[in-house]
Amino acid sequence: MGKKILNTLTNNIWYKLLALVLAFILWLVVYNIDDPNVTKTFTASVKVENGDALTNQNLYYEIKDTTTVKVAVTGKRSVISSIDDSDITATADLSRAEISDDGTEATVALEFYSSRSNSQLTFNSTISILRLAVEPLSKETFKVEAEVTGTPEEGYATDNDHASVIAPTVMTISGPASVVSQISTCKAIIDVSGLGGQGVDTVTDYAIPKVYDEEGEQIDSSKLTFSSSKVSVQVEILNTKTVPVNFTTSGTPADDLSVIGITQSIKEVEIEGSAAALNLVSSIDVPAEVLNVNGASTSLTTTVDITEYLPEGVSLVDNSQAQITVTVELEEYDQKEFEINTSSLSVIGLDDSLKLSYDSDTITVVVSGKSSDLADLTTAMLSGTIDVSNMSAGTHSATVSFDLDNEYTIAKVTVTFTLSEQSSDDGGNTDDGNGSNTDNTNQTDDNTTDDGDSTTDGDQTE
Repeated sequence: MGKKILNTLTNNIWYKLLALVLAFILWLVVYNIDDPNVTKTFTASVKVENGDALTNQNLYYEIKDTTTVKVAVTGKRSVISSIDDSDITATADLSRAEISDDGTEATVALEFYSSRSNSQLTFNSTISILRLAVEPLSKETFKVEAEVTGTPEEGYATDNDHASVIAPTVMTISGPASVVSQISTCKAIIDVSGLGGQGVDTVTDYAIPKVYDEEGEQIDSSKLTFSSSKVSVQVEILNTKTVPVNFTTSGTPADDLSVIGITQSIKEVEIEGSAAALNLVSSIDVPAEVLNVNGASTSLTTTVDITEYLPEGVSLVDNSQAQITVTVELEEYDQKEFEINTSSLSVIGLDDSLKLSYDSDTITVVVSGKSSDLADLTTAMLSGTIDVSNMSAGTHSATVSFDLDNEYTIAKVTVTFTLSEQSSDDGGNTDDGNGSNTDNTNQTDDNTTDDGDSTTDGDQTE
């Protein structure tokens, strides 16, 4: 039985093998007709690996090409149809980078990979390498400076002098040498807009460090790495107050010159400090020796820095107000004489029982001052007054006081007069209630004779 079966299998063996081969070929033809090879283009993202391979060589790199590439993928239609862009990756292994002779460029071969059916696919891309720009990697350490921006509430102020960095006080910055070499300062900027009046003297906040060149222009830090991403900054919020600045002079000018005025470019300044410190300041008084006019023959102009005369714990809100231009005006005083009728003098303190008679109808008043001021001064502006309080009957003299602006100086003027008892015929000479003689003295009683000639029965001047 077994022999019969063996004969059946081996009988016409070549025909049977041929039939098997033909059946496989037929299957292969049918399979390829139903699921043929196709090619499709995908957009692959470039993935960089082993970047420390360059940084360990103190090199900074930057990708010059686009971070995506087009790649044609060939495979069975059933496989290709299940793949999309997100499945394809182009890998650049920087440990295999080839650096140019001048050290400014590097190239890396791209390796394509699909997260699905990778072994069944063929990749073909017109871009097979990734180009990099390279340069020396630099690292430097900078002191972090605090800077204030913004404006506090009205009545409060602060500035960079009242801001400080808590931590970190130094910053290590690494990046391409061409960028790091431009860095002049590293700053932590705190915004104080709207602060003040909350009962808080100091404010602490975090700031992102920024770098600037020598001209104060901010540098793009996208290529830089900072040893710390944030900096803790503290700023003091101060009270403010506006006070006048006072100048006086010392010394004596040459010849007959006198100081006739002081002009200054800034008359008042805004100061800042604690409430306790500001309460003690009502003005900024510059010492007289600063403006010494001793022996000066002409007006002088100088610039005074008032910061050294500020009280302890007080500073200027605006430092541009520190320099004040001061002019001391010198001019020779002129003199001008005026004849004043004694009848125009006001009398105070005259007893109701007395009357007053001046010894002279006029007095001479000598006024000193600037020529321009004296030119505008008139007799009518010289209002004189004498005080006869507590004086009894008899002959007296008194100093005449004048109500005149401080621009003028009046030499001492005295007037002589007689106080006498009121008679029954002097009823018209009465007090106006303020102690003044309402008849203004120098009264003259006239009698007319029968022949028409006028005679004087008395020349008494009241």
